[in-house]
Amino acid sequence: MGWYFRKSLGFGPLRLNLSKSGIGYSVGVRGARIGSGPRGNYFDAPPTDALQLALVEFMINVHQWYNDKTADIVNMFKNAADAFGGNMLDHTVMPFFTEVAMATHERDPKGAMFFGGKALGMQHGKYVNFEDATGAGTRAHVDFWATIAQAYFRSTDPMSSLGALQFASTPAPIDGFWMKPA
Repeated sequence: MGWYFRKSLGFGPLRLNLSKSGIGYSVGVRGARIGSGPRGNYFDAPPTDALQLALVEFMINVHQWYNDKTADIVNMFKNAADAFGGNMLDHTVMPFFTEVAMATHERDPKGAMFFGGKALGMQHGKYVNFEDATGAGTRAHVDFWATIAQAYFRSTDPMSSLGALQFASTPAPIDGFWMKPA
């Protein structure tokens, strides 16, 4: 006999779903809900353009709120001094990922950026787009983490410091985002 686990946490119209197959979330009300989970995106609503537009606008507002809160946290680090009197954000790398590429919840290419880490050698003011002609991402998610690992291991080859750890794909730092501090 099979078993299942599901837990749903509601925050107003936003619902976080935890299950054996993964984590998902959705927004809306009964009969009109848009969401994303381990099996992909879904739209559960009567096929009315006005309702779909309203839900997309609501999702945009949710993302705006989330981005505003992220900006507040980054500013808190920027305005805080570390134990040596330096800027805390300059000595901290804050990764930011979103699985949502667009307001309509396409999942590729995944958006990622980092804040801070200037004193650790992280280079700012750059933009790269790793998507192919179909819009799918061409770099593994773990490459972003390998890039940040350069700052903490102070090495252009941070993977050599990790020993025998194995990954689904071989991590390779993204060129141009880290330079060894003087």
